Amino acid sequence: MEHWPVRAKPSQGTRPPRSGLWPPADEVSRVRYRWLIGHHAAFGVWQSPARVLHALTAASGAAIGSLTAWATALYDTYSVLFLYAGSGTPDLYAAMVRPRMTAAHPAFSGEWSRDHASVLAALRAARDQHSPARIAPLTRAVKDSRRVHMAVAGTLVPGGASLLQQSAT
Repeated sequence: MEHWPVRAKPSQGTRPPRSGLWPPADEVSRVRYRWLIGHHAAFGVWQSPARVLHALTAASGAAIGSLTAWATALYDTYSVLFLYAGSGTPDLYAAMVRPRMTAAHPAFSGEWSRDHASVLAALRAARDQHSPARIAPLTRAVKDSRRVHMAVAGTLVPGGASLLQQSAT
């Protein structure tokens, strides 16, 4: 296996060989890869907001600004990862992603994540504790995250409902 030159300058380096670390070249495998990797990374990111939001709720002074910035960055990162995960076509999503979720459970939903409720509760507590102006960047990121989620869902399931919504009908 080739390795990157240890002492090479960036202009002298060589491209690493294609290996299992590169996304697949064919579109079907790439959509599956992006869906899985994007969601794994998103769930990793989603572990942190509740802790940061709880700290923000208890914060005062200058700490409010830095904790708001941190929580905002986490929400923005989650949004970007969701865009990455949902970057396939509606046809490929319907053919390969949605059936796997349905096989796991007919009402499969990210809302089932045990972190989901704790993040929402921590967000409510932070909003109750601080003025809207003080945490405006966080409020913008939360709204943007919701818009991203709805846009991806609307693109991948045009005119349709989530599995959770379908199960309620």
